[in-house]
Amino acid sequence: MNEADFTDILKKLRGPRVWVTGFLLYSGVVYYLAMRPIDPGGAIGKISGLDKLLHGGEFLLFFLIGFKALDSLAGTNRGKLVALIAGSLIFAGITEASQMAVGFRSASIVDWYADFAGIGVGLISVKLASWLSGKRESQ
Repeated sequence: MNEADFTDILKKLRGPRVWVTGFLLYSGVVYYLAMRPIDPGGAIGKISGLDKLLHGGEFLLFFLIGFKALDSLAGTNRGKLVALIAGSLIFAGITEASQMAVGFRSASIVDWYADFAGIGVGLISVKLASWLSGKRESQ
């Protein structure tokens, strides 16, 4: 493989298919992790608040990858952003509700609030990045 072939491969990896595929794969990973048994004696059980921090972080990343996938497909506007927020909250609710069906996990509204907080931080990050890039372009 020569340098031109490698460059062509890299160009193809930047398209919407990559972001959408990444978003779908990440969604599957989040759901898989939500259904796995956790060790209450492990770090998550021992460190107070770590579980909530992980919930927020995974949905911050979920939102940011979802935003990038949406933006790469057709751009974003207020309606699409609201749909992404709603879809993220619904997916967070599904992961929590699904935990009620397995005996070794428990659903928690507080976990859903942590997911919501992560989505909120993601939204703020996107808005802040947009605002900063607009300020930079106008200078």
